Amino acid sequence: MGLKYMVLVQVDDAIQAEWRRWMWDIHIPDVMKTGAFVRVEFDYDPEQNTHLICYHCKDAAALGRYFREHAPELQQAHTRRYAGRFRARRYVMHPLQSDTDEGLYA
Repeated sequence: MGLKYMVLVQVDDAIQAEWRRWMWDIHIPDVMKTGAFVRVEFDYDPEQNTHLICYHCKDAAALGRYFREHAPELQQAHTRRYAGRFRARRYVMHPLQSDTDEGLYA
């Protein structure tokens, strides 16, 4: 599998249910419609009150197009709707092919 674009989100308790519905019904489908991703996973850690959305990228070029052409607008829509009620961190994870990949044990 290729690159993964991962978003960790902590959301205020008062809006958890509404936020999750909006994510499933609106935001995640909008992200998937960009064509940059082939699969998505949406998980929750109740102990840390943290959601993880993991988008599996088609390839690096598709991810680059997503960041340039779609991410700003999609992130702004989320921020307008939930300003001050969430914290998000975003990561791009690259697959390691074996234990000899550079940096694995560094």
